Amino acid sequence: MILRWFRVDDWRSHGLAAGVAGSGVAASQIAPLSGIAATFVAIGIGMNGIVTACIVPLLAMLWPK
Repeated sequence: MILRWFRVDDWRSHGLAAGVAGSGVAASQIAPLSGIAATFVAIGIGMNGIVTACIVPLLAMLWPK
């Protein structure tokens, strides 16, 4: 909805945003609409996982004991 509000019509943007913000639910809603968007949902989910796996250990080291 926010992407439509900003008039972003590219399916790649919609897919990447849905993948980073959501997970399998977003993928299942986008997949019937566009194959390219479904691809970018998967890329967004993967990027989110990699970034989370890198940042959480760093934050755990900085967390006061």
